[in-house]
Amino acid sequence: MADRRARWRARTAALRHDRGSASVEWAIGALVLISLFLLAGHAFTWGTARMAAQKAAGHAVQTSRVLGGTQTAGRDDATALLDELAGGNIRNRQVSVERTATQTTVTITGSVPTLIDGLTLPVTVTRTAPTERYQLP
Repeated sequence: MADRRARWRARTAALRHDRGSASVEWAIGALVLISLFLLAGHAFTWGTARMAAQKAAGHAVQTSRVLGGTQTAGRDDATALLDELAGGNIRNRQVSVERTATQTTVTITGSVPTLIDGLTLPVTVTRTAPTERYQLP
């Protein structure tokens, strides 16, 4: 019986120096978990902003490239669609439409708002399509 007590005391004595380690592990684990949630939130926001910019650029290039289309019509179309789809998820956005006799290009640039100061997530989308022309047969 005394032998068992001695072994039990030896085992518990070896574990006594670990006191407080659970709180340190919890603090580190919580920090990692919060960081993962922030990263997932930023990735989601960036992804939805990029999809909105892709949709707006595609729609604007189709509006600008048609026979009778203009750069202004494409820019207005992209701006209206970005307001509807992205809301405030794309900041400092710029819509550039270039229409030549052979091709039309729409570029949308901006950045996504983040919770971390100094972190910028840029969004840049470019769509190009041939400009429609009327040609006599």
